[in-house]
Amino acid sequence: MKRVYSWSILMAFVLALMLPMAARAQGTTASGSTDMQSGTQSQPATDAAKKEEPKVEKKSKAKKAAAEKIDINTATKEELMKLPGIGDVIADKIIAGRPYKSKSELMSKHMMGKAAYGKVSRMIIAKQAAPAK
Repeated sequence: MKRVYSWSILMAFVLALMLPMAARAQGTTASGSTDMQSGTQSQPATDAAKKEEPKVEKKSKAKKAAAEKIDINTATKEELMKLPGIGDVIADKIIAGRPYKSKSELMSKHMMGKAAYGKVSRMIIAKQAAPAK
């Protein structure tokens, strides 16, 4: 004998199974927002707490991230090889193909594939040399 379940009954069953797992992952129960292990009441972050974070730190993080990027026009072979997906051969190709107007030229000049470029694109820059006077 075949049983036919309607879509809504099936979805209700799946949600009934998933809700307790999601609540446990967040440390809450389905009936309230009490943490089962510690018995403490969890509180959501307020807008005031978010605003208290100093903006100076955000700017310094951005400058630090920019400073950590490797310039493909001036980097040594060892610096290039520290990047994921770049080995001895690719580092030599990058050095031989200098100078670059943009970092995307690594793909357009076939120095590396799309997957390898995706891994390193956020870690590199291509600074232009100052024109000689």
